[in-house]
Amino acid sequence: MIQNVNQYDFEICQIHREKIVYIDKEQSDLSKRALCNLCVAEQEKNRNLKMIDNIKSQLYNLIEQLTQNRDTKTYQNITVLKDLHNFLHQQQGKFCHQIEKCQQNIINQISLLQEANLQYKNKINLITVHDLNSPDKIKSQLKKEIIDCKGVQDYLIKQINAFEVFQLKQLFEEKIQKIDFGDQNLELEQLCDLELVNNEQQQKVNWKCDQHLEDIMFIDLGYQQTIPNRLACRKCVPNYNIQFTNVEDLQILWRKYEQDTEKQVQIYLNFQKKINNQIMKIIRQLKIEINTQIDGLIQLYQKSLQFNIYDSLYKPFTLLQKDWQTISKDEIIIIADQISQKNRDQIIKLNVRNEFKHKEQFQKNTIVTNLQKILNLINASLSEIQNTNPKENILDLQNKNIYQIRRPKNNSFLGPATTRNEKVLTENSPTIKREFNFESNRDSFELEFINQDSPLKKTISKMKSSFRQNWVKRLQKSLQYQIINQIDENLSTLSVAINSQSSILVLGQYWGEIKVFSFNDGTLKLIQVLQEHTLNVKCLYFMKESSSFLSGSNDKSIIIWEEDLDNKWYSKQKLIGHQGQVQCLIMNHQENLIISGSQDKTIRFWVKESEWQCQQILSAHENSVRSISLNKVEDQLISCAENELKILIIQLQYDSKTWAIVNEINVDYCGSGLLFINENMFAYQPSSIDQLYLFKQHRSQKNQYVFKQQIKIETGDICTSLFPLMFIKSQSILMTKNGRYINIIRKDKYDEYIVEQTFENVSNCCGIKGTLTSDGEFLIIWDGKFNKITVRKLKEY
Repeated sequence: MIQNVNQYDFEICQIHREKIVYIDKEQSDLSKRALCNLCVAEQEKNRNLKMIDNIKSQLYNLIEQLTQNRDTKTYQNITVLKDLHNFLHQQQGKFCHQIEKCQQNIINQISLLQEANLQYKNKINLITVHDLNSPDKIKSQLKKEIIDCKGVQDYLIKQINAFEVFQLKQLFEEKIQKIDFGDQNLELEQLCDLELVNNEQQQKVNWKCDQHLEDIMFIDLGYQQTIPNRLACRKCVPNYNIQFTNVEDLQILWRKYEQDTEKQVQIYLNFQKKINNQIMKIIRQLKIEINTQIDGLIQLYQKSLQFNIYDSLYKPFTLLQKDWQTISKDEIIIIADQISQKNRDQIIKLNVRNEFKHKEQFQKNTIVTNLQKILNLINASLSEIQNTNPKENILDLQNKNIYQIRRPKNNSFLGPATTRNEKVLTENSPTIKREFNFESNRDSFELEFINQDSPLKKTISKMKSSFRQNWVKRLQKSLQYQIINQIDENLSTLSVAINSQSSILVLGQYWGEIKVFSFNDGTLKLIQVLQEHTLNVKCLYFMKESSSFLSGSNDKSIIIWEEDLDNKWYSKQKLIGHQGQVQCLIMNHQENLIISGSQDKTIRFWVKESEWQCQQILSAHENSVRSISLNKVEDQLISCAENELKILIIQLQYDSKTWAIVNEINVDYCGSGLLFINENMFAYQPSSIDQLYLFKQHRSQKNQYVFKQQIKIETGDICTSLFPLMFIKSQSILMTKNGRYINIIRKDKYDEYIVEQTFENVSNCCGIKGTLTSDGEFLIIWDGKFNKITVRKLKEY
């Protein structure tokens, strides 16, 4: 029980002689509204109680909020007026007399606003809890301080009417429309009825006390928990000598907690913005310096290529340019010695070769010296960037050990663009150190990231990759697909495929249609329309050893199409089993296994005996299976699904000839596609970000993959349409669709991936489909914006 009630207490209960701590808001008799703890316990029913301390605190917070809001609005409006003042000052040369008069009136308005704001704060800070019983009095006092916003605007407009230039008046009116004091009447209502602070009445919830089965009314928010599970009903109150908090006030505190969190986030973002601006400044300066060095290097190298034998250091070459009449006696002896030598032709060849070797060595030394300067510039910039790391104490993180960092369940990938403080498992953990030797044409950056969790790691890696790509582009030919043919195709296309001989192209379309075209060096001719499916054809797959192909549809079926003797395709067999749309199809090299993924969340394995039949159903995902890929050895399958942050590793069990999930990789972005690009590496296309991820198989664990690198690509809208990734090994070309863009990526001999070309459908991210021929020579795209099939041919220059 509470004892030692002092003179500063709000009131003493006349019945129990205890301190009054609650107000019964449902009690109409003002003299009976005040309650102590014993009064609450003796009530026959739960009432709408508010703690006096909470009301005081709430009133203080509201006054502070209203004061801050008023300060903010006043500052904003004064800023608008000052902006008006400056605006008119710029026009002073044309309208000197009128503007000076208007400026003086604006200054007067600023003084009036400041005085009104001061009066408002003085009056509102005098309001106490007792005054809440007389809301009309409060309103009458504060209504005098309500500023006639419309009157201020009309007054200022009247001042500007003397100006005859319409444009100036229009600009003036646009600026004064920004003057705003918000809903001042609403502030008065909030002040007189604190329930309006929440902007809505709290819904009644059915929370019961475990001990008394009464409604939960109060919360124990002490640092040291006193009440079991911190929840109390009215009968619990007398048993604990603590400060309680109402349930509705808990919600207010929770909102305040959210606001404080957002405030800290904003502090970090603002600080990080400053860091990013510093880094960007360093990078731009580095770009200028590197370009200057490279331009100078190119000029020196081009100059060195202009070889003039008469400028040579070798004496006979210099004598060749001299007029015979000017040759001295000593030079005649040199000439005679040269001509009289045995094997003169061989000696001339040797002298010329040595001279060119000297020139070649000079060229190499020039390149190495200048590239070393560039490397020094990069290392200096890296050092400067690393010194811009934000310090934790600047972000007010006084004790970083109190924060719990979530870890994945296994050593799986969390994505380089993660916003969480999690350590990414990489191929080169815990440090990355790579060396570069220009003379041996190998990776030339010596970088060592001691802190793998540094937020600048991604920035530095991008800068390095960008430099490498620019340098490689100077040394190798560019790749472009150029248009050679276009034909109209108005029916929306959902999938595209071409056979390995590059002679037959098929389009999967709406309402179950499949159009078959002959393809002859870029020329297209429609030869057949197949209509066995009843709904949209979402995926197509050509068999490598024949002209047969597979089609998957929204009608839940898979059809195997074969070619007859008349070069016409017919439905050989329809595979029925999936309970949802068929989303993806692949086959093994022997073409006796079909693997399909569906909207029914399963992956099915079909084997060929006398006919094709389903051998196994794998319930792999919680959502629609979006993409699957088989490794080169064909004993491992990877898959991803819509709205799932994981990639599944599925392994062939040789003893039972079945497939089983052996691992999963956690990622931070849902994927739209994946593909094995060699025996131990696969590409993963996250949705909605401008990156393509590469994962590499762990050296010692076959079922474990680690993040290797990211490739910056073009993106756009988040797109749900299916578009399989493709990799053409002979051309080292990787094709991926991301949002509205198709990205053509090329891998160079240093294993650097460079985006060579992009294609965009601005109007519809789902309205662009495409495929590459097996040799990478042709790119075929259906573009829904223009309703055309476009054939492009690979060109290098």
